[in-house]
Amino acid sequence: MPTYKYERWDKRIKHTELDAWLERAKYFETKALIIALYLTGARVSELLGMKCKDVLVDYRRKIAILTIVVLKQRKNGSPYRETRALEIDLDQPYFQHFLKFWEYRNDRVGEEGKIFTCKRCASYYYIKRIEHDISPHAFRHSACQKMADAGLNVFQISRYTGHKKPSMLEHYIQSSSLSATPIREALKRAF
Repeated sequence: MPTYKYERWDKRIKHTELDAWLERAKYFETKALIIALYLTGARVSELLGMKCKDVLVDYRRKIAILTIVVLKQRKNGSPYRETRALEIDLDQPYFQHFLKFWEYRNDRVGEEGKIFTCKRCASYYYIKRIEHDISPHAFRHSACQKMADAGLNVFQISRYTGHKKPSMLEHYIQSSSLSATPIREALKRAF
Protein backbone atom coordinates (compact mmCIF):
# COMPACT_ATOMS: atom_id res chain seq x y z
CA MET A 1 0.00 0.00 0.00
CA PRO A 2 1.50 3.39 -0.96
CA THR A 3 2.29 5.88 1.74
CA TYR A 4 1.52 9.53 1.26
CA LYS A 5 3.39 12.44 2.74
CA TYR A 6 1.23 15.21 4.01
CA GLU A 7 1.74 18.00 6.41
CA ARG A 8 -0.20 17.83 9.67
CA TRP A 9 -2.44 20.83 10.08
CA ASP A 10 -5.03 21.94 12.54
CA LYS A 11 -8.23 20.71 10.95
CA ARG A 12 -10.53 23.07 12.79
CA ILE A 13 -11.64 26.04 10.73
CA LYS A 14 -11.64 29.08 12.99
CA HIS A 15 -14.40 31.69 13.17
CA THR A 16 -11.98 34.41 12.04
CA GLU A 17 -11.14 32.43 8.89
CA LEU A 18 -14.80 31.76 8.19
CA ASP A 19 -15.68 35.44 8.66
CA ALA A 20 -12.95 36.46 6.23
CA TRP A 21 -14.12 33.93 3.62
CA LEU A 22 -17.74 35.03 3.97
CA GLU A 23 -16.70 38.65 3.45
CA ARG A 24 -14.80 37.72 0.29
CA ALA A 25 -17.62 35.57 -1.11
CA LYS A 26 -19.18 37.35 -4.05
CA TYR A 27 -22.54 35.58 -4.22
CA PHE A 28 -25.26 35.06 -1.61
CA GLU A 29 -25.48 31.41 -2.68
CA THR A 30 -21.74 30.88 -2.12
CA LYS A 31 -22.03 32.27 1.41
CA ALA A 32 -24.95 29.96 2.17
CA LEU A 33 -23.04 26.97 0.78
CA ILE A 34 -19.94 27.77 2.86
CA ILE A 35 -22.07 28.07 6.02
CA ALA A 36 -23.87 24.79 5.29
CA LEU A 37 -20.53 23.06 4.70
CA TYR A 38 -19.11 24.51 7.90
CA LEU A 39 -22.05 23.60 10.16
CA THR A 40 -22.96 20.19 8.75
CA GLY A 41 -19.73 18.62 7.55
CA ALA A 42 -21.72 17.27 4.61
CA ARG A 43 -20.19 16.60 1.23
CA VAL A 44 -20.69 19.23 -1.48
CA SER A 45 -22.64 16.77 -3.62
CA GLU A 46 -25.00 16.07 -0.72
CA LEU A 47 -25.76 19.76 -0.19
CA LEU A 48 -26.17 20.50 -3.90
CA GLY A 49 -28.81 17.79 -4.10
CA MET A 50 -30.93 19.24 -1.30
CA LYS A 51 -34.39 20.57 -2.06
CA CYS A 52 -36.18 23.30 -0.13
CA LYS A 53 -38.51 20.71 1.41
CA ASP A 54 -35.46 19.00 2.97
CA VAL A 55 -35.13 21.80 5.52
CA LEU A 56 -37.58 21.76 8.42
CA VAL A 57 -37.47 24.69 10.82
CA ASP A 58 -38.98 24.23 14.27
CA TYR A 59 -39.06 27.68 15.87
CA ARG A 60 -40.58 26.32 19.09
CA ARG A 61 -37.63 23.98 19.72
CA LYS A 62 -35.21 26.45 18.07
CA ILE A 63 -33.74 23.90 15.69
CA ALA A 64 -33.55 23.28 11.97
CA ILE A 65 -33.44 19.75 10.63
CA LEU A 66 -31.64 19.30 7.33
CA THR A 67 -32.48 16.03 5.62
CA ILE A 68 -29.79 14.77 3.31
CA VAL A 69 -30.84 12.17 0.76
CA VAL A 70 -28.10 10.37 -1.13
CA LEU A 71 -28.60 7.91 -3.95
CA LYS A 72 -26.12 5.05 -3.63
CA GLN A 73 -25.52 1.74 -5.31
CA ARG A 74 -25.29 -1.71 -3.74
CA LYS A 75 -22.55 -4.17 -4.72
CA ASN A 76 -25.02 -5.98 -6.99
CA GLY A 77 -25.70 -2.70 -8.83
CA SER A 78 -29.19 -1.99 -7.52
CA PRO A 79 -29.73 1.61 -6.38
CA TYR A 80 -30.95 2.59 -2.93
CA ARG A 81 -31.62 5.81 -1.07
CA GLU A 82 -29.75 6.72 2.11
CA THR A 83 -31.28 9.40 4.31
CA ARG A 84 -29.90 11.13 7.36
CA ALA A 85 -31.11 14.11 9.34
CA LEU A 86 -28.81 16.78 10.74
CA GLU A 87 -29.99 18.99 13.60
CA ILE A 88 -28.70 22.55 13.79
CA ASP A 89 -29.54 25.11 16.47
CA LEU A 90 -31.20 28.28 15.22
CA ASP A 91 -29.04 30.19 17.71
CA GLN A 92 -26.00 29.60 15.51
CA PRO A 93 -25.03 33.08 14.27
CA TYR A 94 -23.88 31.78 10.90
CA PHE A 95 -26.96 29.67 10.32
CA GLN A 96 -29.15 32.78 10.07
CA HIS A 97 -27.48 33.57 6.72
CA PHE A 98 -28.30 30.08 5.46
CA LEU A 99 -31.92 30.42 6.62
CA LYS A 100 -32.33 33.73 4.78
CA PHE A 101 -31.05 32.15 1.59
CA TRP A 102 -33.27 29.09 2.09
CA GLU A 103 -36.37 31.31 2.59
CA TYR A 104 -35.45 33.30 -0.53
CA ARG A 105 -35.08 30.12 -2.62
CA ASN A 106 -38.23 28.58 -1.14
CA ASP A 107 -40.23 31.66 -2.16
CA ARG A 108 -38.76 31.60 -5.68
CA VAL A 109 -38.84 27.89 -6.59
CA GLY A 110 -41.16 26.25 -4.06
CA GLU A 111 -40.61 23.16 -1.94
CA GLU A 112 -39.57 20.90 -4.83
CA GLY A 113 -36.89 23.28 -6.10
CA LYS A 114 -33.21 22.87 -5.26
CA ILE A 115 -31.67 25.13 -2.63
CA PHE A 116 -28.38 25.52 -4.49
CA THR A 117 -28.39 26.06 -8.23
CA CYS A 118 -24.64 25.95 -8.91
CA LYS A 119 -22.99 22.84 -10.24
CA ARG A 120 -20.42 20.92 -8.21
CA CYS A 121 -17.45 22.18 -10.21
CA ALA A 122 -18.71 25.78 -9.90
CA SER A 123 -18.96 25.44 -6.13
CA TYR A 124 -15.34 24.28 -6.00
CA TYR A 125 -14.35 27.24 -8.19
CA TYR A 126 -16.19 29.77 -6.00
CA ILE A 127 -14.60 28.43 -2.82
CA LYS A 128 -11.12 28.24 -4.37
CA ARG A 129 -11.52 31.83 -5.58
CA ILE A 130 -12.13 32.94 -2.00
CA GLU A 131 -9.17 31.03 -0.55
CA HIS A 132 -6.67 29.07 -2.65
CA ASP A 133 -5.55 26.78 0.19
CA ILE A 134 -9.01 25.52 1.11
CA SER A 135 -11.13 22.85 -0.52
CA PRO A 136 -14.80 22.19 0.21
CA HIS A 137 -13.80 18.87 1.79
CA ALA A 138 -11.77 20.74 4.43
CA PHE A 139 -15.08 21.78 5.98
CA ARG A 140 -15.89 18.09 6.47
CA HIS A 141 -12.53 17.54 8.19
CA SER A 142 -13.17 20.55 10.42
CA ALA A 143 -16.67 19.43 11.41
CA CYS A 144 -15.49 15.90 12.27
CA GLN A 145 -12.61 17.25 14.36
CA LYS A 146 -14.87 19.70 16.20
CA MET A 147 -17.36 16.94 16.98
CA ALA A 148 -14.56 14.75 18.36
CA ASP A 149 -13.21 17.64 20.45
CA ALA A 150 -16.72 18.29 21.79
CA GLY A 151 -16.96 14.73 23.10
CA LEU A 152 -18.76 12.69 20.45
CA ASN A 153 -17.44 9.19 19.93
CA VAL A 154 -16.50 7.74 16.55
CA PHE A 155 -19.80 5.87 16.15
CA GLN A 156 -21.85 9.02 16.77
CA ILE A 157 -19.75 11.03 14.33
CA SER A 158 -19.96 8.34 11.66
CA ARG A 159 -23.77 8.29 11.95
CA TYR A 160 -23.82 12.08 11.61
CA THR A 161 -21.47 12.20 8.63
CA GLY A 162 -22.84 9.12 6.87
CA HIS A 163 -19.73 6.93 7.10
CA LYS A 164 -20.61 3.25 7.10
CA LYS A 165 -17.48 2.25 8.99
CA PRO A 166 -16.18 4.27 11.93
CA SER A 167 -12.66 3.33 10.82
CA MET A 168 -13.14 5.63 7.79
CA LEU A 169 -13.00 8.59 10.18
CA GLU A 170 -9.38 7.95 11.16
CA HIS A 171 -7.97 10.41 8.64
CA TYR A 172 -10.56 13.05 9.61
CA ILE A 173 -9.87 13.10 13.32
CA GLN A 174 -6.59 13.79 15.05
CA SER A 175 -6.09 12.24 18.46
CA SER A 176 -8.82 13.55 20.73
CA SER A 177 -10.56 12.32 23.78
CA LEU A 178 -13.42 10.40 22.21
CA SER A 179 -16.10 9.74 24.76
CA ALA A 180 -19.82 9.16 24.72
CA THR A 181 -21.61 12.49 25.09
CA PRO A 182 -25.22 13.19 24.13
CA ILE A 183 -25.17 14.36 20.51
CA ARG A 184 -27.21 17.55 20.91
CA GLU A 185 -25.05 18.85 23.79
CA ALA A 186 -21.82 18.05 21.99
CA LEU A 187 -22.91 19.75 18.77
CA LYS A 188 -23.79 22.91 20.69
CA ARG A 189 -20.26 22.98 22.10
CA ALA A 190 -18.63 22.14 18.76
CA PHE A 191 -20.04 24.99 16.71
